[in-house]
Amino acid sequence: MSDPRSKPMTDPCVWTLKANPDYEIWESDCGEAWSFEAEGPIGNKMKFCCYCGKPLAEKVIPMRIDDDDD
Repeated sequence: MSDPRSKPMTDPCVWTLKANPDYEIWESDCGEAWSFEAEGPIGNKMKFCCYCGKPLAEKVIPMRIDDDDD
């Protein structure tokens, strides 16, 4: 896998929220992590990654619900 920091500066740094009922941690393509009290990076008016300087994009991975209660 190539180093995401080697992508052109025009490519976005995607920040991914891995939904968890206990905390919200956003992981960046450039290998960093950040926590917000509310609303994520775009909701907090972030337009660029504060680590690598690339334009910022969000991705949310929904929390998986197991139906093993039977």
